[in-house]
Amino acid sequence: MRLWTSAIVVMLAVGMLFAVGCQQQTEQAETAVEGAAERAVEAASDAVEAAGEVVEEAAEAVEKVGEEAKELVEGATEKVLTDPVCGMKVTEDAQHSLDYEGKTYYFCAETCLQKFVADPEKYVSAE
Repeated sequence: MRLWTSAIVVMLAVGMLFAVGCQQQTEQAETAVEGAAERAVEAASDAVEAAGEVVEEAAEAVEKVGEEAKELVEGATEKVLTDPVCGMKVTEDAQHSLDYEGKTYYFCAETCLQKFVADPEKYVSAE
């Protein structure tokens, strides 16, 4: 009987040691998981902050491009004119122009200018 009692005591001691070992491993695993979770939350927070900065930079770039495009469109629509002879689009920088009855007319080429000079009323009345 004594032998059985000793064997039971040994088995209980081994079981307790195993339980303590499992408990320590569980605590170590929990600590590792908590640490990993904290690092993951920190990394996600950093990523969100970086993404916010990228979005802000992109919004600023879009706004700048929009302003530049608006300026280009406004500038283009203000300066695009039509040659009264052939209908071609010209600008105020055209090489050929003529003042007629208080208005400046712009031409794409010398030939259109000469046609206008030959019969300006034909082209002025067509406007």
